[in-house]
Amino acid sequence: MGVINRLVSFSRKYALCIYENKLGICSLCGMLWSVIQNRIRRQKLRSIFITIIVAILWSLSPGRHDNSQINVHNKRPSKLSGMPSILPSFQIKDNDMKVFRDPSGFTGVYTKPIRNKERIIHVDLNHMPIKRQYLIMLLREFRKFNATGILLDYGNTFPYHGQLESIVSSNAYSAADILAIAEACQKYHLQVIVIIPIFGGFNYVLKDTRFQQYRMIGDDHRSLCMCYPSSLTLAVVAIKQVLELHPYTRYIHLGGIGGDDLTSCRYCSTDKSKSDLYASFFSPLLDSLKQYRPSIRIMLWDDAFRLWPTGQLSHIANFIIPVIGGFYPNIENLIDSSIWRKYSDAFPAVWMAGSYKNVWKCTSDTIIGVDHISNTLSWMRVFAKNFHHVNFQGIFLIGPAFSTTTNRICELLPHCTPTIAVLLWTMVTGGYNVDHNRDISICVIKCTDFINTEIKSDYAAERCDFHGGYINRLVTQLQVLNLKVDKISKLPGNETMKMNADKDPLYAALAKDNVRELSIMTKSLKENALIVLSDAYYEADIERWIKQAIQPLFN
Repeated sequence: MGVINRLVSFSRKYALCIYENKLGICSLCGMLWSVIQNRIRRQKLRSIFITIIVAILWSLSPGRHDNSQINVHNKRPSKLSGMPSILPSFQIKDNDMKVFRDPSGFTGVYTKPIRNKERIIHVDLNHMPIKRQYLIMLLREFRKFNATGILLDYGNTFPYHGQLESIVSSNAYSAADILAIAEACQKYHLQVIVIIPIFGGFNYVLKDTRFQQYRMIGDDHRSLCMCYPSSLTLAVVAIKQVLELHPYTRYIHLGGIGGDDLTSCRYCSTDKSKSDLYASFFSPLLDSLKQYRPSIRIMLWDDAFRLWPTGQLSHIANFIIPVIGGFYPNIENLIDSSIWRKYSDAFPAVWMAGSYKNVWKCTSDTIIGVDHISNTLSWMRVFAKNFHHVNFQGIFLIGPAFSTTTNRICELLPHCTPTIAVLLWTMVTGGYNVDHNRDISICVIKCTDFINTEIKSDYAAERCDFHGGYINRLVTQLQVLNLKVDKISKLPGNETMKMNADKDPLYAALAKDNVRELSIMTKSLKENALIVLSDAYYEADIERWIKQAIQPLFN
């Protein structure tokens, strides 16, 4: 039975390669499979076919490598728009990071795949919207990578009207754009969930002084006060306008309330329990939305109520679906097993959320980050341990586009496409190793070679033929250039370059050559960015990204 399962997994793993008529192992499997399809029933031929497949599977087996554990260190979180804010009260041990490296590359522990559940990709269009046609092509790529839906985060790029018209950005989508995106998702069989983070990420509305009375905390623009008399009306207006242009949407994600926000709110009474406060807001909200769309359900990050007793959780279970976010490389020790038992008793369904970008900061020196693969594998282990008694509906892969704390644009979505492909296929196949990377790189995103999990200063950016490949190559070249600058700055004596150059003409010439070479490369990269990014982004956003990402290199 185990051999049959491996054969099935193998055939799924290489199905797309065979379809694309690639050479090497894919062509061999394709030819052999075509022979079987032609009903040639000779026992000897079938035996040869099975023998070859078993030999290949044995060579791909991750258990054959002599793995040694490496450390993946915990990172200090900072708040991003609409992201869960709950933090562990203890340190993560290095040996809890179940990530391994073998002689041929990064390898993760194999576990139960996530196949018959939703796999949702977060598409953050706030602050730097992607042009409609380019976005639709990206959505088609996500579907090919085994995504089943997207979490659309419009922010101020949604075409609100009426009392919310003043908060709409100058490069917002039109109503026709939104309808076209919704229809494309329907065409590609992608479920659409829209996040309107009225709790935790409503800055784009509440920073306007006309809406300051709605704030939960006076100087904090992030959350709507659920106890303010007109808050319910404002929330209903915003959500209904979004639902009007998303006729197939059945879920609305409303962000998440910080653990201490309710106690700091000037309007919320301390006489009521937190569960009563939630019920007094979300129950009438859901009733109002169901009159417009009976199938609608509300999602929330579970930060604020994760530590509630089961009785209080049951009080809100009728109108809230919890989304449990965990973005560290290993989340098993951050979410106690008692939480899953409690949620299984209180809620009819729960969702998981990992990441494909660095949620805590907006810079990265990796293409396919080891941390993100580790995070996905960790969620898969959580799923394997708890799926018998917890009704997991699906998993989100979160990738913020902008950090409100650092005021920086995060990694561009097209640059993250290889990471998204790897994480989705890891979920479906149940694990990751260097061969898995190679198969995805060559057969799925059509690169000339497998993509490394780490970038070094001598790294040559791969040429890939997926939609977004040019932007991916551009950003990778930028990362390599940053490493080159960093490497030169750390050469012996560079900290006293001016002093050494004054004393030694040869040193001065070497320093000038290095600076001249980097300056030429940076200028070329900037010119290339203006061309490559123009297909996906608007001119003002491109200039802002160049100013933030490339211009510092000239200094």
